[in-house]
Amino acid sequence: MIKELDIISQIIELEIKKNRKKLNDKSYKNINVIQDNLYILSRANNSLDEYASYINSSEIEVVNNPFVLLYGEGGIGKSHIIADTIMKRNSEGKKSLLFLGQHFKENNNPLNDMLKMLELECSSDQLFEQLNRTAEKEKSRIILFIDALNEGNGKKIWKDYLAGIVEKIKSFPWLGLVVSIRTEYVDTLFNDNSLLENDLIKVIHNGFSTLEYSAIKKYFDFYNIKYTDMPFAEQEFRNPLFLRLFCEGFKNERIDLNKISFTDVYSNYLAAINLRISEICEFSKHINIVEQVINELVLYKHNAGVGNNFIPLSCAIEIIIDTERRYNIKNSLLDELLSNGVITQNLNYKNEECVYVTYEKLDDYLYAKLLIVELENTGIEQFYLKYKRLLAVDL
Repeated sequence: MIKELDIISQIIELEIKKNRKKLNDKSYKNINVIQDNLYILSRANNSLDEYASYINSSEIEVVNNPFVLLYGEGGIGKSHIIADTIMKRNSEGKKSLLFLGQHFKENNNPLNDMLKMLELECSSDQLFEQLNRTAEKEKSRIILFIDALNEGNGKKIWKDYLAGIVEKIKSFPWLGLVVSIRTEYVDTLFNDNSLLENDLIKVIHNGFSTLEYSAIKKYFDFYNIKYTDMPFAEQEFRNPLFLRLFCEGFKNERIDLNKISFTDVYSNYLAAINLRISEICEFSKHINIVEQVINELVLYKHNAGVGNNFIPLSCAIEIIIDTERRYNIKNSLLDELLSNGVITQNLNYKNEECVYVTYEKLDDYLYAKLLIVELENTGIEQFYLKYKRLLAVDL
């Protein structure tokens, strides 16, 4: 197909050259006819280029190679687009299986964890055989989605197991696999495994890229944020999660983006949530209880070395109850943190109740702040020695 398109393109280019030569020939009288021909030929060439691009696109490639790696920065919308895709498939009567990366156990074959999550007592081959038969009967491919390979213990396990899973699924022509991962973990995933890299069709999710102005305007209008001129679209505003954090923090305000730092964004977001929760839980809005609690959760997670974002619910409750007692808080702080989306409650791979900070970048920001305070209090030498040892353990 590509060879034929190249031949047609060469023929069109040749005709364009002939017509341009005629156009430069002053003795030639039918100038309008030549200009019309050039216009038609140029449009045909553009259409041919568009068609060739489409033929070479991932949309076409995935038809014959249904193995996709969706990657992008944190908060860019990878989970959202996977959820939307599954909902759309469901509405069309197509079957999908969704697994969350945070639920996979360290040093355990992910296929075994999948069977446990599905509460099945069979082998992965038996599962895939049954899914393949069902898909073939319905003439509709069944897709397995694994969202966020970088979460949980996935940073360690997928580089060892993903290639084998892809090879296994290749044996079942009516099955497909879509996985997502944060950009910074892509190289670690492949880890010099060129076969795996070649097997996966890589698709980048750029969030609101090319739509920044439209997204900013829509978000700002919804949150009633006033501005004199449409602000220059910084790269961060391509990130839907960052844009939401920003708007939560500056709701109903007039802003000058040139004077706002990322620190302001996170601080204002926490302050806005704290104000909202203080009215319900009846504590002073002048004390940022929300940031205190999240700081303690973040600190617990890193000090306990849990190895993932999950904090046991029982430990989180202890931290929150201690804060409630300290400040004589009347209503459930845990419920409000959950309902406002600051933390999320879920089950880990052992089916235990856990919580985690919903926005991973906020978690990173708060932990960085805690590290800076520790550095200032302990001094460079002690700080270096402590984290040098931790780094040695990780290696």
